[in-house]
Amino acid sequence: MKKNTTLFLLAAMLSASVLTASCGGSDGGQTADDTADTGTEAPVETEPLDPRQLISDDLPEKDYSGKTFRMLLREGYEYEFDIEEADGDTMNDAIFNRNLKISERYGVDYETTAVSAVWNEGVFNKAISNSVLAGDNAYELVCGYMCDITPTITQGLYINWYDIPNVNLKKPWWSALMTDAFTINDRIYMITGDLALSFWEMMNGVGFNKAVAAAHDLEDMYTVVDEGRWTMEYLETVSKDVSKDLNGDSVWDKSDMYGWASNFSTGIDAMKEAFGLSIVVKDEKGIPKFTVATDKTVEVLERVGAFYKNHSGFMAEGNMDADANNMFIEDRALFLALRMETVSDLREMNTDFGLIPYPKWDETQETYGSTVQDGATVFLVPQTIDDPEFVGIITEAMAAESYKTVVPAYYDVVLKTKSSRDEESARMIDLIRDTVKIDFGYIHSTALNGAGHLFVNQVREGTSNIASAFKSIEKAAQKKLDEIVEFYYRDEE
Repeated sequence: MKKNTTLFLLAAMLSASVLTASCGGSDGGQTADDTADTGTEAPVETEPLDPRQLISDDLPEKDYSGKTFRMLLREGYEYEFDIEEADGDTMNDAIFNRNLKISERYGVDYETTAVSAVWNEGVFNKAISNSVLAGDNAYELVCGYMCDITPTITQGLYINWYDIPNVNLKKPWWSALMTDAFTINDRIYMITGDLALSFWEMMNGVGFNKAVAAAHDLEDMYTVVDEGRWTMEYLETVSKDVSKDLNGDSVWDKSDMYGWASNFSTGIDAMKEAFGLSIVVKDEKGIPKFTVATDKTVEVLERVGAFYKNHSGFMAEGNMDADANNMFIEDRALFLALRMETVSDLREMNTDFGLIPYPKWDETQETYGSTVQDGATVFLVPQTIDDPEFVGIITEAMAAESYKTVVPAYYDVVLKTKSSRDEESARMIDLIRDTVKIDFGYIHSTALNGAGHLFVNQVREGTSNIASAFKSIEKAAQKKLDEIVEFYYRDEE
């Protein structure tokens, strides 16, 4: 167990002052010198305020006099919260300063406990369930593994976030699309957003190689995105022109050139949200219903499968990210399906590149769609807490400060690489963040007999027979979904 106690105040606080000048009517003949003689000051040009700083967290001021805010973290992700000192690293210092600012503002200390949270291992989940069932009130906030912690929700271990005072899920530091998808019967038990650095690191996007684009006379991709023309059809067309069997051996492998390179897992998973597909959607009563095997899903699978089969795209396996990344770095891929954390792997790339969202299915699709890999951190509040107001204020304050200072620092890390410095990429990351969708059915895939992974499995297998695949698990999956929904309606008259 680690305790990080604030022993000093912030060394300096930024402040802004606004100069005001009197405005008088014209005297008909006053000169600039006359103005100076009267003591009025010429207007002073100031830098515009960052719009993020103008959004209030609307929180009350409190002095908790050293009360401890205790968090259960997962091993390997301590860096999101547990920072002992500033060391000059951009992200380390941004998180340290966030913690320090909230500590000084509210008079709180932090205590963190990290537990192993390997996929399907159960250690983390057992730790929180044992704690709650024992009634030991060990943590104010659980910071869990998104897709792996879902089975603990229906155990009744957590408090509905809508019952936590001072947490406003409509504020921009929370993922609005996740809040909408995971709210059932006015209840939601896990949330995420800018408080989790992994939420940003695991956002899916697309890199485009500017040298390859120029060599093929590709138009400006930012304009294509802005005009809504960045679609599956556009990807198919340009990729067909770019892909080449470089050594002429008629064997298409990682030594050749492709329009699109991805891993065989999350890079394909992200296409589902990008093209407006879901595992479950809510009906008119707000009840999640399976929507796996629609006609559009079959159409998407057929086209995506053909896209890979005709060698317009390369699906890396094995060391999946490394192979796709190397092709992009070596100018043998026009587009790279990536997570934002991947950009650091491209730091030494000589060729310039930019960042854009995944394409839309077609131009009739209203918005681009992005997603976050299911390993991002989510936040839950144990039933055993004794001060919901305290939990709400500190969690909301940390989230708001992350939005205002940690996220801009992360932009600097992502964009101030050797190759990705253009301002347009920053705007595209905003677009990706604003369109992040987190599918309730996908995140609950394990509980739903693997329904959330039917799409990616079909692409891997080069088939589109998803209706048959779903039918084989439908009865068991539907029973599980019914049980989950029933939990959200428990204790009602």
